[in-house]
Amino acid sequence: DSPIAQNLSIWMCGTYFAGVIVGQWIVVWHLAMKDETHACLMKLIHMDALASGISLPDDSKQTWFIVNMARTFGEDIPQAFQQTLFLIYVKQNYFMIVSVAVSVASSVKALHDAVSRASIAAGAKVTEAQGRIVVAWHVTDHAEGEFFDNLADAQRKYDVLNGGQWAVRLYDEDLKVLSQYGSMGQSKWAQLDDFANTKAKDAAADLSAYYVVVLEAEVVLRTIDLDAAKSRLQEYYGQQQPERLIVLVENKKVVRDGEHGLPARYGAHGSTEMTEDGKINFWWGEESIKNMNDIAQVDVDTNGPPGTHTENQA
Repeated sequence: DSPIAQNLSIWMCGTYFAGVIVGQWIVVWHLAMKDETHACLMKLIHMDALASGISLPDDSKQTWFIVNMARTFGEDIPQAFQQTLFLIYVKQNYFMIVSVAVSVASSVKALHDAVSRASIAAGAKVTEAQGRIVVAWHVTDHAEGEFFDNLADAQRKYDVLNGGQWAVRLYDEDLKVLSQYGSMGQSKWAQLDDFANTKAKDAAADLSAYYVVVLEAEVVLRTIDLDAAKSRLQEYYGQQQPERLIVLVENKKVVRDGEHGLPARYGAHGSTEMTEDGKINFWWGEESIKNMNDIAQVDVDTNGPPGTHTENQA
């Protein structure tokens, strides 16, 4: 029956209608629905832990900021102020004011954490690898996925999985989540993030061409410089030792006759060739080529793809 309580009830209804129903459920909801990752929508409906597990694209950062500002200044602080007046002038329960103060502090802390959070999802492992676009999905207890050279192909793959049995995410080249479908725990989303990170790293390595020159059973050159690799081939051929097989391996695949402008004499097809000066070039068989390719692959798997021009003297 307190006049103060009656006046406060009107103000409480008014601020709730303006700050929550109109401000958040209509205006901010409309903005949040434009966020393809749905992180802003999850934050709006108080699914904070799930929202923190999603990487924000750059065009969603402003919406994310608006969502958090609307919750703090359109709901938490106005209600806390009115609750404090009610406790002082109506209930005279000063102990409960401490509880209200703690809730306001928590709201401000949550606002600070939200607006200062990194774009990358909490728990996601970030590397400097810049690779291709990744689509990753969760199957039972692990992540699977594929990477693509362009967004159109990746989007088609995502669309096939969207709405299906498994949760799925579409990542861009910077490992930012462009789209996602499904609902599951943050640890499982982190499995997708880890998978995407690994895929991106592998793709980045694949995109960088490297060369290994193998002379018989020995790696004589590891380099990212094609001209250096071709020069080494010509050097050994210039020694007029056709009985010694030498091959160039590019990204774990033997370079064949005529590729990169190399003469056919660097090939190996199990036959012979008579040169103009009367000498015979021996062309080795496919089994020999496979063995030397295996040697190059073991070298790359052991030492990693060449990152610098490193030569091993034969």
